[in-house]
Amino acid sequence: MNTATSSNPNGLPLRRKLVMQSLVLMMAGAAACAGWSSGALAQAKLEAVTVSANRTSVNHIYAYWGKEHGFFAKYGIDIQIIDNVADPVAALAGGQIQFISSGVQLQQAAARGVPLKTIMVTAKDNLGVYAGPAVKTIQDLRSKRVIAPYDSVKDVLRRNGVDPDKDVTWVVSRGAPQVNLELVRRGQADAFASFPASRTLAEELGLHEVFTVAKYIPGSPAAVVGTTDKIIAERAPLVANVLRASLDAIQSMRSDREGVYEYTKRVMNYSRGASEEAYEVVLRDMPADGLTSDEALRATLESVKKGQGNTQNIPISQVWNFGPLREVLKSRK
Repeated sequence: MNTATSSNPNGLPLRRKLVMQSLVLMMAGAAACAGWSSGALAQAKLEAVTVSANRTSVNHIYAYWGKEHGFFAKYGIDIQIIDNVADPVAALAGGQIQFISSGVQLQQAAARGVPLKTIMVTAKDNLGVYAGPAVKTIQDLRSKRVIAPYDSVKDVLRRNGVDPDKDVTWVVSRGAPQVNLELVRRGQADAFASFPASRTLAEELGLHEVFTVAKYIPGSPAAVVGTTDKIIAERAPLVANVLRASLDAIQSMRSDREGVYEYTKRVMNYSRGASEEAYEVVLRDMPADGLTSDEALRATLESVKKGQGNTQNIPISQVWNFGPLREVLKSRK
């Protein structure tokens, strides 16, 4: 019998059938020898990546949203988010985490020479200062206790005639915005610096917004995807996939108003008003391409330097590196 032309009862040529059966058996044997299963294969595709992001910060929810909606898994990442890290910059620099969302703190450290970089902006210029009725203007912050001594806030105080080193008592608090709001409401502090949706939360407790940094430094990065110089240099594929997932997450949030409302109410216990402010932030402050202008970066760097009393000539490239992001954006066109 000519096996090249003979057929089996199902109509498949016998030689082709034998070849296919052999291939299947070989693949099954190899998988068995390696101890693989379909579940193990799926698990092997995901790489664990640690990220610092605050669950109570609107600016940071891209990480939680991306995890919940599967955007990081889509790019082979098992994202492990650590909430409310006491000192995220130190944790990043020390290798305890691989990526960070706290943009203001990161750029302060990078300006001092710590080898860290912002590689994507996830929220811009929405840092504000909130206080009770006794503080109506920036000048009223003299002799007051203020939570969160950000360098850009110190710069704004100086621009308005308030010496942040002599006229203000800075209070250290690692609490969430709601905690700091309560400290001010109870009289344990007079004002605090924070990010959205603190305006609405403050108003609901009888406090108000004194000023926002955006009035003085528009476009400045507030929240980011940041990492170390070492990871950028040695883990380029990982960096690219984290950026892809983060871009997808922000794009998804921008197109899902009701989803953001539901998420912020469920996860953050926000009122409808605070949830609406949160979505306003998503549309207004979360750039779809993860970028901001060089002009904004220069102004931000100068503000950070003034807040630190730093007179060094620092290039933008010491703090921000958008090269990996620009390559990812090219591939998405």
